Amino acid sequence: MSNLSLTLRLRADADGLVKVLDASGKEVAEFGREGERAGKRADAGFTQARRGVQSISEQLKIARRQLLGFIGVQFGAQLGRQLIGIADQYTNLNSRIGLVTNSQREANETFDALFEVAQRSRAELGATVDLYTTLARSTADLRLSQTDLLQITETINQSFIISGASAEASRNAIIQLSQAKLLDTHS
Repeated sequence: MSNLSLTLRLRADADGLVKVLDASGKEVAEFGREGERAGKRADAGFTQARRGVQSISEQLKIARRQLLGFIGVQFGAQLGRQLIGIADQYTNLNSRIGLVTNSQREANETFDALFEVAQRSRAELGATVDLYTTLARSTADLRLSQTDLLQITETINQSFIISGASAEASRNAIIQLSQAKLLDTHS
């Protein structure tokens, strides 16, 4: 009888082992399905995160384009104002030269020559034109040639540079020179 009970016990244990293995297999399968579902959720989360990053990236690109456009407009407006200012200054200088020359051609040639004088003497163009036109008006009765006036203008410009006078001091000296001559002609 002892042999019989041993057989039954093994069989019962084998049935239990099959049940445990079967349950374990089901748990492993469920664990696998749960892992698969978690993977799909993670993939969906990554996809959503990727879309969010792409959306932010697109928004940053749009903001960058808008900022560059705004800067471009501001720069363009400022450049436009500067160009208008330069054109006005050029017209003003050319008009002043026109008052002391006999023709537009002579005014253009004088402007070009004064530009070269200003470059050579490292003086401001406006101050150089002021000096030239002041000299031309105040020495009209001497009938100096354009070449003589240009040489005198360049010499005075160079003397200001050599003396170390600032642009403002040079401009004030030019004004005083022109006033001294005007006062002298009225005395």
